[in-house]
Amino acid sequence: MMQFHFNPDLPIRARSTSDAQASAAWGKHGLYTLHLFKHSNVLYQYDPWYRQLVEQSCGIADVQKYWENTQEASPQEASPPKTIMARDVTTGEFRPIQIQHILMSVSSKIYPAIAALLPVDEAARGVFASLGCTCS
Repeated sequence: MMQFHFNPDLPIRARSTSDAQASAAWGKHGLYTLHLFKHSNVLYQYDPWYRQLVEQSCGIADVQKYWENTQEASPQEASPPKTIMARDVTTGEFRPIQIQHILMSVSSKIYPAIAALLPVDEAARGVFASLGCTCS
């Protein structure tokens, strides 16, 4: 998740930080993701694989800043509806849409789990429909 969330070469960050509110939500989600990783792997923090992963991840833009942040973001703060820019397949244009990330797990652990992105507004439902998804 760290690589996916923070990697500047992927479009997720650019499309998730279209304004100040979206940037703040993106930052809280990144902070929550890192705290969840630390909490889920607290017993492995001295293992070589863990240290190597942290070292590699801290080389990605902004991960070090968020990694050292002691403030925790709650799951509710970290997962408000997100506004991203998505391409409508039928028109080819980028449109701001709101989506909600849902994660269902059988325990308090993040894995195994089912994750889904659900449309929140009408624009999102239109983009999802252009992709062949039937969401209500």
